[in-house]
Amino acid sequence: MDSIQQPTAIEYTKNLLSLKTKRKPILWIVSNCHTFSRREKYVELLKQHIDVDIYGKCGKKCIDTTCSNINMKQYYFYLSFENSRCSQYMTEKLWNILNDTTHRLVPIVMGAKKTDYDQIVPQKSFIHVDEFNSPEQLAKYLKYLMTNPKEYLAYLIWREYYIIKPNNAVEWRELLCPLCQIAYEQEKQQQQRRRQRNKINFKEWYNPSVDCHKNDVEIYSMCKNTRLKLLMDLIYRISCP
Repeated sequence: MDSIQQPTAIEYTKNLLSLKTKRKPILWIVSNCHTFSRREKYVELLKQHIDVDIYGKCGKKCIDTTCSNINMKQYYFYLSFENSRCSQYMTEKLWNILNDTTHRLVPIVMGAKKTDYDQIVPQKSFIHVDEFNSPEQLAKYLKYLMTNPKEYLAYLIWREYYIIKPNNAVEWRELLCPLCQIAYEQEKQQQQRRRQRNKINFKEWYNPSVDCHKNDVEIYSMCKNTRLKLLMDLIYRISCP
């Protein structure tokens, strides 16, 4: 995502035009109906106060994998709910909505903490469930935005200042290959350090100045009838094969 210095008039116009097609509150396309985040329970409570249209394996059927039968332009919000609530865990459920310059829905997010989102995505480009004490309070705020166009548009203004790069296969390879190389080099260095820690040079410990191929044999002969014989046997076998 790249920032631009001057707002674009085209994006401002698109933001205004998108309001004319919006009539329904919330859309959610979901395939995993039982999650660690218990997002499905949250949605059940939310539906008691505002309409939520659910598509996918947990709702109305889609005619294809992309649910192309849904008119997304008519929705104000999209539930970008993750299946786990973990630190820095943000997936395509968020990025697909932010990348969508056609329908311009505002994502409602659940997953990582709000501070994690704030570090990555533009300010006021999403609504986090943790900002509200209950699903009912969230529903009241969403209804307020739907009846106050100026306040709703505040969540689309960021599109006038940022350009989103598409996530195509070439860019993913360009990002992942250097990461794989770094991980490989780090693992290689760690293996070398482990080998160095495990390697014990008895010869250097006993007498660092002894030359393995000459003096060790002489010292061994001198000590073979003493109590050092066992130690010298060990030194000789390990350091001088």
